[in-house]
Amino acid sequence: MSNIIFRGGWDGDGGSPELSIQTYYENEVVLYGYITYIVKTNNPLVPIGSPTPDQDMINWDVFVPGGSD
Repeated sequence: MSNIIFRGGWDGDGGSPELSIQTYYENEVVLYGYITYIVKTNNPLVPIGSPTPDQDMINWDVFVPGGSD
C-alpha cells in the first residue's frame, strides 16, 4: 500500500447519525472514536453524506500501521 494520507479527525456534521461533510478517497486515513480507519482500496471514495466509519465498514477498514493484508 502506498500514498497513505492522514486526514486527521473524521469530519462530520455532528448530527445523529453523524454524516461526513467531505469526500474521502482511497488510502486516506482518519481518526474516529480513538480508532484509526482507512478507505478500502476496493472502494475508491467515500462521498459526502456517508455515515461514520464505524457504521460504514463497507467503505472503511481499521488501519493498523505495519499490518498485513
